Amino acid sequence: AISAAIETLGLSRGHRVFLPAYICGDVLTPFFRNGIGVDFYPVHEDLSIDERFIRTHLTPSVKAILVIHYFGFPQDAQILKHLREHHDLHVIEDCAHAFLSEANGTPLGSLGDATVFSLRKTIPVDHGGILVAQNHTALDRRTPDPRISPALWRRTAIRLIEGFEFRSGVSILRILRRMRRPTTGPEPGESANNTEARRRVGIPRPTGRVLQNLDYVNIRNTRRSHFRAIADRLEGRRGIRPLFPNLPDGVCPMAFPVLVDNRDEIQRSLNRDGIDAFPWPFLPQYLGPGWDGARHLADHVMLLPIHQDLQRRHVDHMLAALDRALPTLR
Repeated sequence: AISAAIETLGLSRGHRVFLPAYICGDVLTPFFRNGIGVDFYPVHEDLSIDERFIRTHLTPSVKAILVIHYFGFPQDAQILKHLREHHDLHVIEDCAHAFLSEANGTPLGSLGDATVFSLRKTIPVDHGGILVAQNHTALDRRTPDPRISPALWRRTAIRLIEGFEFRSGVSILRILRRMRRPTTGPEPGESANNTEARRRVGIPRPTGRVLQNLDYVNIRNTRRSHFRAIADRLEGRRGIRPLFPNLPDGVCPMAFPVLVDNRDEIQRSLNRDGIDAFPWPFLPQYLGPGWDGARHLADHVMLLPIHQDLQRRHVDHMLAALDRALPTLR
């Protein structure tokens, strides 16, 4: 989706793009592949973008800025509008975490020149991105291909095995993981996903059937209910702090992000109890030194699951496991 956004926005070799320093390394791949340089800007501890840094570090070669609505929570719409209208920047909204989220009744992703969504972060499909573009002329030239790629079958099998491994503690994936490695070294920030899947445009039929039969209102309401239950339990706890203590109207949270002092130890304890708590993100190696704020976040943020397949008893189990793990903070 990001690669297609680059095409629709007319970005090309020699151009540069601003990305937040607190970012998953995979996002850099499509820019590098198109010969586009990357500059970073900081985000505050509440994950809001540092507009002042952006204004003072803009150069004529910077043609676009990518803004992430972290974990489904909106960035300031007025800042995005100002960047787009007063600095002649293309705004790419990264809504990978924000499928189904709104701000003041407006769906997130409505303000940028291009917006990308990642379906599997919110709903039960293995893959799939969505691109919303103001200028879709370039997209019209692409031919949809609803076939299922071999890469999808491989990834689905690997995910099933990973799930078994996580729940059983039995490691059977070492050989299969080699299937995910490229035969040559990846470019900076490049993941090992199969390029065949990235070239395909269109929604495979099984995914389309899933999309047509989901209750999206219930998905959002369930996630919000789980979020509030966890927030109530964590209020006032020492050693752990929600990144977003409040849940604005319309937000469909991807997870419940917290800052934890000894994150890795707490995460391992929860994983042993069968809870898929995990860190985010794995910062790009290309980031380099000097980005202490992003590294602090990456070292301390832990995501608690709140997906719609959980029932309240599962949330209670997770909270009890968290209560057992947190005393280790002392």
